[in-house]
Amino acid sequence: MVIAVISDTHRTSLDDCFAKRVEELAREVDHFFHLGDAVSPEILAFLNSFPLTAVAGNMDYPGIRSSWPVKTTVELDGYRFGLTHGWGGPVGLEDRVLKEMPGLDCLCFGHTHRPFNRKLGKTLLFNPGSAQTDSRSESMYGLLTTGPDGISGRHLPF
Repeated sequence: MVIAVISDTHRTSLDDCFAKRVEELAREVDHFFHLGDAVSPEILAFLNSFPLTAVAGNMDYPGIRSSWPVKTTVELDGYRFGLTHGWGGPVGLEDRVLKEMPGLDCLCFGHTHRPFNRKLGKTLLFNPGSAQTDSRSESMYGLLTTGPDGISGRHLPF
């Protein structure tokens, strides 16, 4: 199974570039995770037209905060995934989210706009970076691949 992981899009409306890229990804992946800060209800409606598990972030408009949970778990392909946006400063965020959601095969988080892909104990911690096109850093997303040997992650330009 292949899962596209997107976070921190920070878009106030759906633009053609973002829509086209997500539609391209939909032909290549089985599922999407969005890790918060989509920001607008228009993005919410668009993403909900695909197989999606999502959480709300600290910058999301009220319509998203009432539609998506702050954290959630989902089982896909026999693996338990946790999703959360994250909070506070970037230093130590990995430890904070792991303490909040232990016992998972993979824990996905956003918030920092910085890619992260490291196994701590038995859990893969994964941050896809930011898919914001005018971001302070390169616009990125992640791919998680499941298989008999576990879960692997990689980062790609959005």
